[in-house]
Amino acid sequence: MDELHVELVVPVEFYGRFTLGQTLKVFPQKPIGGEYAGKIIVIDPVVDAGSGTFGIRVLLANPENKIPAGIRCTVDLKKKKLVGAPEVHPSKNQTMV
Repeated sequence: MDELHVELVVPVEFYGRFTLGQTLKVFPQKPIGGEYAGKIIVIDPVVDAGSGTFGIRVLLANPENKIPAGIRCTVDLKKKKLVGAPEVHPSKNQTMV
């Protein structure tokens, strides 16, 4: 899995603070650990009224397959930390099963 998607659910107070292509620091949980740079590829234009949240998708390069799909990650957004889980994103050389 050369690329992963990190799906974030973000409090509405952060709406308007992100741009497509912006880099965010992603921290996979242990035992993987470490710090990785991911780029925002989707910002949901709709806020969920019930939860007061919106979605952001971050593309995370994973060329050596060090990060398994599904592991929880933390993304540091200055004062708040958000938790998400990467999903598989098929690269040119992969197919989804």
